[in-house]
Amino acid sequence: MNQHSKRARSHGVTPSANAYHRVGSRSPVLFLDFDGVMHPMPYFPDEMFCRLRLVEEVILSFPDLRVVISSDWRKSRSLIQLHEVFRREMWPQVIDVTPRWDAYRDLHGLTTYSRQWECEKWLVQNGLAPSGPVATPWLAVDDMREWFEPDCPNLLWTNTKTGFTEDDAADLRARLTQMTLKKD
Repeated sequence: MNQHSKRARSHGVTPSANAYHRVGSRSPVLFLDFDGVMHPMPYFPDEMFCRLRLVEEVILSFPDLRVVISSDWRKSRSLIQLHEVFRREMWPQVIDVTPRWDAYRDLHGLTTYSRQWECEKWLVQNGLAPSGPVATPWLAVDDMREWFEPDCPNLLWTNTKTGFTEDDAADLRARLTQMTLKKD
C-alpha cells in the first residue's frame, strides 16, 4: 500500500470506492461551499473558516448525512486536502467533490445555474436521482444564489458578507430533520 493510500484510508476514504457505494439512495446529501459560507467574503486571515465549527456541529448531528464539496476550492485541492479543513470526526461524512461545470459547458451549451448543475450532475454520476418521486434528498449551502435556479428549493442561501450564521444553522437543522423524516 503506498503512502497516499495509507493516508486516504486514515481519512475514511477508500481510493477505489466511488461515492455511490458510500451513499444510500435515500441518505441526504449536502453540497457545501466554503467562501461566503465557512467565512465571510472578503475575509481577513484571522476570519478564515470562522464559521466552520457552527457548520460542523449541524452536520455531525446527522450521522447519515453525506457531504460533497461544491466549493471552488475543489479545483485546486484533493479530497484529502479538503478533509484537512474539517475536524477528524467529519472525514467519513465528507465523501466527494462535485464535477466541474467548466469541463462540460462547451459540450452542453451551459450558461447559467452552474452550481446547481454540478450538484445534480454529481447525483446522476453516482446513480442517484436529483428530482422526481424517488429523488435522493439533497441540499446545497451556498452564498451564490445566481448559480441556482430562482427559488431553488434545494438551496440554503447564506449572506456572503456574514457567512453561515446561527439562523442559517437553525434553518439547516430544520431542513435536514425534514429530509430525514421523509426518508423513513
